[in-house]
Order: sequence, then structure tokens, then C-alpha cells
Amino acid sequence: LRKKYHDMIHYPPADILLSFEISPARMWQYNGTNWSIRTAAGNPSKVIYYRMGYLPSANHIVFAAVTDETFLETWTYNGSAWTLMCRKDDPSGCVQPFFTESSGISLSYDPEVQRMFAFIPGGYEDNIQTWRWTGTVWQTVTVSDAGDGIPGYLTSIASVFSPTLKKTIVTGTNAAGLFEIWTFNGSSYRKINNDYISGRYFYDV
Repeated sequence: LRKKYHDMIHYPPADILLSFEISPARMWQYNGTNWSIRTAAGNPSKVIYYRMGYLPSANHIVFAAVTDETFLETWTYNGSAWTLMCRKDDPSGCVQPFFTESSGISLSYDPEVQRMFAFIPGGYEDNIQTWRWTGTVWQTVTVSDAGDGIPGYLTSIASVFSPTLKKTIVTGTNAAGLFEIWTFNGSSYRKINNDYISGRYFYDV
């Protein structure tokens, strides 16, 4: 599995790790000792890139994917069955973030505000995009002017909630090649540091 195109998360209801294999399309589980295929009905297919996150309030995994037909898809997985929530504009009017296999979308759940957030690069001259998953739809997040503003363009974005800081740590590489570290509290960002990590372009936290 190539980290750039795959993801792995902890699934609390079964206390296992889950990772989705792109070809053939199937979900794998790891119980701390062995890997095995987790049977599920109607799983996504033709996926070339995805990210996952677990939303406790809805008791499901949100699965954001790009397919080889260039469709953007959002699925949910409840441990036994898949549900397609949005594919491009189907059902009519559904809205979702724009993400591609090269953009480095990252999903992270914040228990302090009980929200699932998506962090997505903007264009080279734009700020990153911040979205939240409600359990049924995506919504854009209006970031507060408090704090240090909004991170500019970042690639290879990674995010994780810190129980110590009680905030989400967001990292990525900016257009100048510097590795940036930010925190996000559900409404505003704080910048922590800039570093240069030579020869490294893909990160995770």
C-alpha cells in the first residue's frame, strides 16, 4: 500500500484498524495480531485515492474518494454496509469539497466540538479549505478572524486531534517548501512553526 493513496484508521466499535485496498476494492481489518478481509455489501469501486475518518455521533466512517472516472465521491460505512452519499452532483444539489489524488486531503475528528473536519489545499495563491461533515452532508467552515488567520497553500496535508492541546494539529508543505504546523480549534487557526525537512514531501501525523 502506498501511503499517498491509502489511509488507515482506528474503528472504535470493533477496536480494530481498517484500511481500504484499491485493487481489488475491499476493506481490510487488523485486530492487533492478524490481517483479514472485512466483508461488506456494496463497497466503492474504481477508487484511486481516498481518506477516511470515524464520526462517533453517527457511528460511521466517512470515506472521501476520487475515482478513475474523475468523480468525487463521499461514502459512509457502518461496519457492515456502504452507502453512497454524494457523487459529483448526484443526488441533485449535493455539495462536497473539491479534492484530487494529488491534493492531500486530510480528515480528523475533534471531540471537543464533536465535528469531523476536512482540510484541503487551495490553489497556489489561495488558503487551504476547511470543511465539516455533519453525518449526512458537507458544509464549509467560516474561519474566525481570531488567531493567526488561515493557512495559505499547503500540500500533503495531515491532521490529528491532540488530547493534550485539545485542538487539531494540521501540517503540510507550503509553496516555498517549508513544513508548516498549525492548530485548529474548530473555528480558528494558530500557527506553530515553519521548518524545512529536506527531501520529504509526504507526511502524516
